[in-house]
Amino acid sequence: IVLYIMSRLNDKRNSISPLGENNIRIVFATNLWANPLLTCIVKSIIYAMGILLALNTATQNTEIAILDGRHILREDSWPAESNESDRILPYLRDTLTELGLSFKDITALFIVKGPGHFTALRIGITIVNTLAYALKVPVYEMDTFEMMKLKAATAKPLIALLEGGGESKFSRKFPSNMSFANAKRLDNIAQVSANASHALDPKIGTLDEHLEEGFLYACDLKKQPAEIKCVNLLSFGEALLSQDFDQLKKTDIVMPLYLRAPNITIKK
Repeated sequence: IVLYIMSRLNDKRNSISPLGENNIRIVFATNLWANPLLTCIVKSIIYAMGILLALNTATQNTEIAILDGRHILREDSWPAESNESDRILPYLRDTLTELGLSFKDITALFIVKGPGHFTALRIGITIVNTLAYALKVPVYEMDTFEMMKLKAATAKPLIALLEGGGESKFSRKFPSNMSFANAKRLDNIAQVSANASHALDPKIGTLDEHLEEGFLYACDLKKQPAEIKCVNLLSFGEALLSQDFDQLKKTDIVMPLYLRAPNITIKK
């Protein structure tokens, strides 16, 4: 019975397809969970693998994935909006319930720590830090540039390109000669122009200042630029399945990563 179920799970994994407007991917069929015996056996297999809850609020789309280590149990994404704090937690509660799980079944967490939109980034990180504290589980983290590289799934020279606010963009080249943790921050376009060869990494500037020959582009932009062709990206869950988590930083608390100070107007 177990071998049969595992083969069915693999069939489901290999036939993942978008469902509905929110691009929901479901691994387990509803009728599978309707059988109490099969549900008990499948959940035992899942618990042995562990449950990873992954969240990304650093990009243009909010992304959530629930994985058991070998399969995507469910993943979903939607355009990031100002009401993420009201949407994410109810979504997680309802989705875990549909999968026959609860928050207590989560054994690890993953978060994209930035750079990204100030408010959305802090919402995602606050949710993950709170869950990590309440559940006493580890958190794996990755910056947004590394996530874009992972989604691009290529060993070829790559530039990860993100929105930087206004007309400016953030970019980072792969392979890189220096670690992002030690990279200096560029605060204005004059500094970018003085270091146009990417001597400093990451880079901030207008789109034209990021264009280089011989590179592929992994893009997370509001609009597809005509000047470049962005590569097709894996989904959030698919990218995580390809990641060796032993190579990621594991922490108890995540701090948001910014390349610029937040543009906040304090009321007098």
